[in-house]
Amino acid sequence: MQRPTVPSLFFGQATFTAAVAPREQMIPALGRMCKHADQVPVYFYGRTHPILDLFGGSAAPVDIWPVQDAGCLLDGLDGTERPKIVVEHDPAFYAPCPDLTRVLGLTLRERVKERSATVAYVATRSDPYFEEIAGVAGRAVVVEREDPFIPADRR
Repeated sequence: MQRPTVPSLFFGQATFTAAVAPREQMIPALGRMCKHADQVPVYFYGRTHPILDLFGGSAAPVDIWPVQDAGCLLDGLDGTERPKIVVEHDPAFYAPCPDLTRVLGLTLRERVKERSATVAYVATRSDPYFEEIAGVAGRAVVVEREDPFIPADRR
């Protein structure tokens, strides 16, 4: 039995990509993005981090920065000049101040425009906060999990 192929996920140079995919598919894409960096990329994460749990130290070196909320994330962005940035989405970032969702998205977009940064905003599932960030990203990608045990004609 042939397994269905899943589209490859790719984070382009000097782009802001918001991506939702199973973490098993996110890891190779992040590895490719981080592997050939002149500087170690910065990886921001919150209280939940299923992608980082699998990615952490396995594919490429990253500088891991925990943040409590979107305000702390914005401060962290101000404190780094790194050309490659990964943000693992956590809905708790926005609980204290939902208005910062759009501000963060616009800040990430400006980082790409002004500094030619490569930004990956990644999640394993979508929610309204992720959708708002994706709305200002240069590119939004949703990769659905394929169940290999369900024949394609029965989906």
